[in-house]
Amino acid sequence: MHVSEEGVNVVSGYVHGLNGEEANIYLTSNGNVLYKKTDSRGYFEFSKLNNDTYVLKIEKNGYFTSEPEIITFNNQC
Repeated sequence: MHVSEEGVNVVSGYVHGLNGEEANIYLTSNGNVLYKKTDSRGYFEFSKLNNDTYVLKIEKNGYFTSEPEIITFNNQC
């Protein structure tokens, strides 16, 4: 997973083992949920995120749900 690039808050990465199928990616902050599906390579990206604390969760039917990961951005610009 990649977090932040050149002062822009970004969460991106690859989900491995999907064999070309999609997984559901949820990024939650203060009750707001951002949602994406992975592409055919398993890649996902959330960009231009505000400074905040986020919870990242990955789900796919037939697979174990990932443990939530906590990500905090606090860029001082």
